[in-house]
Amino acid sequence: DSVFRQIAERVARKMPEIYEVTRTRAENYGDGISIYMEAILNYGYNIIEVLQTFKTKVKKEIEKQTTMNVIKVDLVAKGIHMDH
Repeated sequence: DSVFRQIAERVARKMPEIYEVTRTRAENYGDGISIYMEAILNYGYNIIEVLQTFKTKVKKEIEKQTTMNVIKVDLVAKGIHMDH
């Protein structure tokens, strides 16, 4: 799980829309892995677009760096971060 979390966090750092990845869990099935993530998003962005883009980028990076097949990525927005 820590490898997947590190990859997800690296992707998130390159996206100003993502404030923080708070949880990452991976389950291994014979033909690939399923990833569950929770993230806090920065205020002012289209949430649906951000989640979709982040999921796609994380899936691509994990497959590239681990050569594992990613069956699905579930991403839940756990909150919105607002600068004061």
